[in-house]
Formats: sequence, structure tokens, C-alpha cells
Amino acid sequence: MEPVSCVQHPALFSFVMCGSNHSIRNDAHFSLFHLVENGCLPLACGDWPRCCYRNGSSMTEELVNGLAESLSRKQLKIVFAESCTGGLVSAALAGVPGISEWLCGSAVTYRSPTKVAWLGVDATQISQHSAVCGEVALQMALGVLEKTPEAELAISITGHLGPGAPEGMDGLVFIGIARRGEKGKPVADVLRRELKAHGRLVRQREAASLVMLTALEQA
Repeated sequence: MEPVSCVQHPALFSFVMCGSNHSIRNDAHFSLFHLVENGCLPLACGDWPRCCYRNGSSMTEELVNGLAESLSRKQLKIVFAESCTGGLVSAALAGVPGISEWLCGSAVTYRSPTKVAWLGVDATQISQHSAVCGEVALQMALGVLEKTPEAELAISITGHLGPGAPEGMDGLVFIGIARRGEKGKPVADVLRRELKAHGRLVRQREAASLVMLTALEQA
């Protein structure tokens, strides 16, 4: 598989600090849907997005296999907490032979009460700011990591995919990242993204791909 082009999107590297230990990466213009349309897939890990690859297979297949290979190479166990993607991320990874060595599972917490009951998300936070905010995404990632002792990395997602989203929130998603740091103390981060694709199902796939790309960057 040969590299065909480079992706350098300045907005991907824009950071807005949110508290002393967390940050929100704000990118209002990046759309993974354009990568799907053009057959491009960023596969770099540490300095993602570094390059794209193109061949005959679908982006989803390449992305899933790329993430599975990275987890295996790094000997890294991962767990997910999915809201708006409804389990698409773990379902896609589950199709890879041998992935049970690295995929611990996924908590599909579609409704707010489930986020509270399963992951320990603060109900007051949800009532004040809704379930679609950076803090809820962080708490989802931290909660699922805490409940999965063998996992070293947790990725969460919450978002409004429409229709009927509140004004200014249509297509808005937050991706939480939590991993075990020194002495097991978790280190957390959150990304903010606005999906530009049209249609709920297309956005759902785009959001799931964003989660996998984030996992690939972190792996």
C-alpha cells in the first residue's frame, strides 16, 4: 500500500484548554466524510494525520484493520463507551479475527440515565449542560476505563446527529479519551468535532470512523 498524499489540516491542531488536566480540541470544519468520498485514510499513529493511503478496499475495512494491527503491535487493550454511534465501533472491530486479545468491549449508553447508572456520569452535569458536552464525554471515558481494569485506553463519544438537534448543535460530537498514566492515574482529554455529512446514518458512520481514528492516533 503506497502513500499517495499528505493531509495537513491546521484546525486539527487547534487546542482550547478546559481546566488544568483536560483540553478540548476544537475543529469546526474538518469532515471525515471528505476522506470517505476521496478514498483517503490517515494511518499514522503518533503524528496523525500524517499521510493517506488508497487501494481497492473500503475505508472502513482499512481503518478497522489498521486499528486492530496497531493495538496488536503495541499490545494495548482498549474499551469504548458509545452513545450516538450505538455500538458501531465495537461491532466493526469485532469482525477482525483475534481482536478479543485487545478489544475489551463497549458500553453502549444511548440514554442519559444509562450513562449515569453504568458509567457514573454526573446527572447534574447532564441536566445543566445536556448529554452532549465535553465534560460528559470525559466522564464516559473515565467511567468505562475505571470499570474495565484490564483496559489501558478508553474512547467515548456523545453527540447530536439529527434530526431535531437543538440550534447550533446539529452534527456536534465530543470524543473523550482516557488512558492509564503513571501509577495507574488516568490522563484524560476531549475532542470537539462538527460533522458535515448529511443524513443521520451517514453521520453515524462518520462519527464511528472518527472514534476509530482517534483510537488509532492514541494507540
